[in-house]
Amino acid sequence: MEFTVTTNENGGRITAIDNDTEKGFIKLVKRGESVIDAVSTQVPSKFGGQGIGKALIVELIDYARSNGLTVIATCPFIKVYFEKNRDDVLDVWHNPPEQSEQA
Repeated sequence: MEFTVTTNENGGRITAIDNDTEKGFIKLVKRGESVIDAVSTQVPSKFGGQGIGKALIVELIDYARSNGLTVIATCPFIKVYFEKNRDDVLDVWHNPPEQSEQA
């Protein structure tokens, strides 16, 4: 399956779309000039296992980097991704836990 991932103009939502059908999204809330909170990720179960969630997170990271933002990973799915890919996301992760807290 192919899909397009985009961020809306005001940065409140990252969406995966295929043939005009929304396949999933990340909801973002601005928490200051340079901080966004990734509060939830939604991918309907019928679209699960197709890499949509990961593609949404990759877009989130790119969006944060391109706009000088850091991300609060409130969404458990995003938090787990950030923990597993810690070294790759430290530059955009707002207040990551200390290494010893992850063990």
